Amino acid sequence: SWEAFSVDMEEYYKRTHQIFRQRTSTSVAKRNREITPRAARLVVNGGEAQAEQLIPEGFVNF
Repeated sequence: SWEAFSVDMEEYYKRTHQIFRQRTSTSVAKRNREITPRAARLVVNGGEAQAEQLIPEGFVNF
């Protein structure tokens, strides 16, 4: 989950004294719009789509 990822990254930052916070100017809303049709195609083709792929709106930029 995104919560677990965030917790793990915070622990990594503290342990290594490195911070990785680079984001693009792509909005989360735009990125999620790009992900949604791909997930739908996976389901149609017999694959398994995961809701966790969507990025939380709170991140603002991806």
